[in-house]
Amino acid sequence: MERVGIANFGTLTAERLDMEDLSVVPIYNLGTATLSKLRIENANTLPATYAGGVYADGSYELNVKGATVITDAIVRNTVSRRAALWNRNASITLNGCITLENNTPADTRGTITDNRSGDCNAVVIEPEIPSAIVVPPGNSGPNHPHNWNWEGCLRLGAIGLICRVMKEPGPTIEVWGITLKSRGYFILKIMQPQVDLVLPPRALVACAYGGRVAVRVWADRNVTVSMGPSPEGKTHHVTLAKHLNGKVIGTVDTYDGRPCDHPAPAPQSASWYVPWVVPQASRADGSIVHVVREGDTLWSIANAYGLPDLQAILEQNDLPGGGRWLTPGQEIIIRSSP
Repeated sequence: MERVGIANFGTLTAERLDMEDLSVVPIYNLGTATLSKLRIENANTLPATYAGGVYADGSYELNVKGATVITDAIVRNTVSRRAALWNRNASITLNGCITLENNTPADTRGTITDNRSGDCNAVVIEPEIPSAIVVPPGNSGPNHPHNWNWEGCLRLGAIGLICRVMKEPGPTIEVWGITLKSRGYFILKIMQPQVDLVLPPRALVACAYGGRVAVRVWADRNVTVSMGPSPEGKTHHVTLAKHLNGKVIGTVDTYDGRPCDHPAPAPQSASWYVPWVVPQASRADGSIVHVVREGDTLWSIANAYGLPDLQAILEQNDLPGGGRWLTPGQEIIIRSSP
C-alpha cells in the first residue's frame, strides 16, 4: 500500500508510538487498533486524500470496520486533504489527554467519540525510565562512562539516553529521547542476538526515529550507538567494546547530519575519547563557575554538575549561539553567589 506508514487490517495494540516528519499517512486502520501514548508531528500527506494522522476506514467488507481507540496522544502540525484524524464509516474514540494542534485543514473529520480529559503537555506521556548516571569527579571509578558495564543509562548528548537492561536472551540496549519538558520517550530497543547476526564492516543493525538513531557493528565487532542531530546540529556517538554489555571505549560528536546516513568514525586510539568534565569547586562567595577546557561541551558540563538538562545553564549565562560554541578559558556560571 502506497503512502502509508502503518497499515492495520487485523488487530493492533501499540504503546508509545513516536512518528515525526512523515510524507505518508502515519496510521491507516481497517481493523481494530488500540493506541496509547501516541505522538504524530509534522506529517505532510499531500497530495494523498487521506488523513495527516490517523485514518479509520470502514468502507471495506471486513468483520470490524476500522475501530480505533486512542488514549493519551499529541497530533500536531499535520497537513492533509481531509484532517489529522479522519473517521470514514468506522469509529474513532479519544480517551485521556489529547492535544490536537495546528493541523491543516482540520483536527478531525467524521464522527469522533470524544472522551478526552484535557491536553497532553509532554512530548509523549512521560514513561518511567532509569535515572541517568551521575559521574563523580575524576576520570576513573565504577561510574565513569568508560567503565560503564552494568544496568543503567548514559547520556547521548543532551537529546537522548542509552539504557542497558539485562534480560533474556541477552543484554539489551534501549534508546530514549529526552527533551527539556519530559523525562523521556522510548525510541528503539536492540538485543545482542540481533547484533550477532549482522556482518561488518560498518554494518547497520538498526535505524529508527526518522533516521536520527542508528546502531552499527564494526569489523572488530565494536558497537556504535548514534543519535542526532541535536538542535545545534551535533550527532552524538558512543562505542561499546565488542558487545552490548561492553565498556564504553569512545565518544565523539560529528556534524554530518542524521546518523543513518553518516556513520561515526571508527575509534582508533585513546585520542578519540571526548575528555570527561571534572566538576570545579565552589568559590569563596559560594558561587560555582566552570572554566571551559579543551573538549568541553555544554551537555558534558551539565552532566558533570548533575544538572537534569541544559536550561539551568542557559538561564544563568548569555551564551552566543545558545552554547553551541565554547572556547577554552571561557567561564560558565553553574551557580550564582547566594
